[in-house]
Amino acid sequence: MAELGKYNFLKINRFTDFGAYVDGEEFGEILVPIKYVPEDYEEGDEIDVFVHLDGEERFVATTEEVLAEVGECAYMEAVAISDHGAFVDWGLVKNLFVPFREQKTELREGRFYVVYVYIDELSNRITGSTKIEDYIEHDSSSFREKEKVKALVYRRTPSGYLCIIENKCLGMLYENEVYSDLRIGDKISAFIKKIRDDKKIDLTLQEEGYGGVTDFSDELLDYLEEHKSVGLHDKSDPKDIYREFGVSKKVFKKAVGKLYKEKKIILGDGEISIIDSEESSNRDEYADES
Repeated sequence: MAELGKYNFLKINRFTDFGAYVDGEEFGEILVPIKYVPEDYEEGDEIDVFVHLDGEERFVATTEEVLAEVGECAYMEAVAISDHGAFVDWGLVKNLFVPFREQKTELREGRFYVVYVYIDELSNRITGSTKIEDYIEHDSSSFREKEKVKALVYRRTPSGYLCIIENKCLGMLYENEVYSDLRIGDKISAFIKKIRDDKKIDLTLQEEGYGGVTDFSDELLDYLEEHKSVGLHDKSDPKDIYREFGVSKKVFKKAVGKLYKEKKIILGDGEISIIDSEESSNRDEYADES
């Protein structure tokens, strides 16, 4: 069944000078304007098109890429303000309408907002809303702890970053576990750290302790072999460590400890240096003579 506001694989029934008509099933034939029809398609082929409404509220389809389908969220720019609401750029020539009643705060032209796309029951039009928490469920039943997920950074809070997980529910990424600069609208990969008793989700950016690779020692050694030293140590700011290597301070310290025990590095004043093979060989020879 064809769905409004979604991508659909629909069969091409016929071609005309101004486009191709696809079988929109219960919607009837739907026009795909000629500029959106790839040249190598023929009658009977199925084409992946986004079904929406044109300026005269007629069903139309396109191969353009929208930022979000119905039921999804995306970061969009407000491009115009009218007496009834705002219009945001979601990838199509016809902008997405966000009525005033669906604006959490008044949208301003030129600014970006996280917008949820839905079909208005009264008008049957594809519509946008910035009242995300009215549409995104808080039910975490479809997720499990340790699972890797895709998330959209939605809102900054005193505790950290509220994120939209897979367009299904909200999760919290705590400030003290973020080692890089995040901005509203960023798309990130994260892990379900904990599903709390109240069904709310805590997220983490690190896979450590969740079945992932926690031994960073080989990568750190490779880095030191190339650069000879690094100006980081066990007292360094976690954000500096993450910015340089993309790992948590805990993982970094574990790798440093392992390499130190293996006598492959030297811990200096504010830096870590590699013990080159010649120096290591001389030390071994000295130890043998002793």
